[in-house]
Amino acid sequence: MSQPPRARNSDVARLLEEIGDLLEIKGEQGFRVNAYRSAARRIEGLREPIEQIHAEKRLRSIQGVGPALEQKIGEFLDTGSLGYVEKLRADMPAGVAQLLTVPGLGPRTARLIYDQLGVTSLVELEAAAKANRLRDVSGLGARTEERILAELERLKQRSGRHQLGLTSEVAHELVAELNGCPAVKDAAIVGSVRRMVDTIGNVNLLVASTRPDDVRAFVHSLAHVREIVEGGKHCAEFVVRRGVQVDVRVVDPAAWGPALIYHTGSAAHVARLQALAAEHGWVLSERGLHTDAHLPVLGGATEQRAHREQEQGDRHEPPWS
Repeated sequence: MSQPPRARNSDVARLLEEIGDLLEIKGEQGFRVNAYRSAARRIEGLREPIEQIHAEKRLRSIQGVGPALEQKIGEFLDTGSLGYVEKLRADMPAGVAQLLTVPGLGPRTARLIYDQLGVTSLVELEAAAKANRLRDVSGLGARTEERILAELERLKQRSGRHQLGLTSEVAHELVAELNGCPAVKDAAIVGSVRRMVDTIGNVNLLVASTRPDDVRAFVHSLAHVREIVEGGKHCAEFVVRRGVQVDVRVVDPAAWGPALIYHTGSAAHVARLQALAAEHGWVLSERGLHTDAHLPVLGGATEQRAHREQEQGDRHEPPWS
């Protein structure tokens, strides 16, 4: 059985991302690194199979793909491998790329640490820092050593999390695509990305629609999707580039406002609002303000109206009294 188009597109995107990472470690100029990463994003977002574009000799029609990239993509699609990236891998000391996951540790410094100390993993890096060996590396000192130790500790605490810059970029790309789906009335970023938290676990998106099945089918067809995770009727979960997991929640358009509040969080803020509602005998959920779980009272078609209605709840009797 042939591979689905989005998988082949993602294969090429991953290849170009890896080339960008390897060139960064080598210390190549930023414009060369960014050229590969930009091309990776555009190819991953294509609506048609990259193989078809190659077969029709239209690779140059993709923004950012010039003769050199055309040749490399073509070689990979025709043979399943690429000599250029294999050479880059062979020239790169094993484990050096892992050092770049430490915030603030750039490619040149990572290479220096490898060349002078033979460090090839985060475990070895931590051991070297604790033994005060990093301060002996050219250009480093005690303060840099302390900062690296602190960053390593933070990495342990946020394992599986991603930087805001990457997740925000992913979120905005997907919202733009979702707003082009006929079944979607509105789409928005919620959760920790909307709150601008420094590191993000999952990217959370909210969709207003009365056709959740159509939304899920549309999401699963997106070229960005690399792996589909189990989701419910009103939720689609999937993984995109660099292992970022995305959760798309579908709600009725009439409950758009409360859902934005509920899913943006933080958990403490939502809990406080729910406690205020409970003082009046109400229930606050993503579907609105209710007397019980089945009777919506204050729908709130917009977030502003939902906030206003929640605030007014402290000043008047509920409308059903």
